[in-house]
Amino acid sequence: MKPRCHENTIANYIWITAAGGSFALWWIASPWAYGFFLGTAMAGLGFRLLIADMRRLTSRSAAPTRLALAGYLRRYLLYGATMAVGLINPWIAFGPLVVGLLVPKFIILLCTSAARRTPHGN
Repeated sequence: MKPRCHENTIANYIWITAAGGSFALWWIASPWAYGFFLGTAMAGLGFRLLIADMRRLTSRSAAPTRLALAGYLRRYLLYGATMAVGLINPWIAFGPLVVGLLVPKFIILLCTSAARRTPHGN
């Protein structure tokens, strides 16, 4: 049986949250929607990069430490560049951008807490 908190399920929830949250924030202010969408989209891309790095590390490789460090630096360079764009660009609100970057963490917490509350086998 496929676990409920599978990586592809979490990635799909990230994109659903990006679209739904941006649409909901559009009615408040468009810079908030832009910031939330950019943050969530970059977090979704970072999550996909994390999945790819973990698959590469679990397969046979010559230098797993070097691959892990390169993947780590690549993801956090992406996050840093996203935050720099949010700080420089006046059309992107920085607060929703940071919340968008944290969306995968919230989804993982919600998914694992929901999986613990449901009995196994359902």
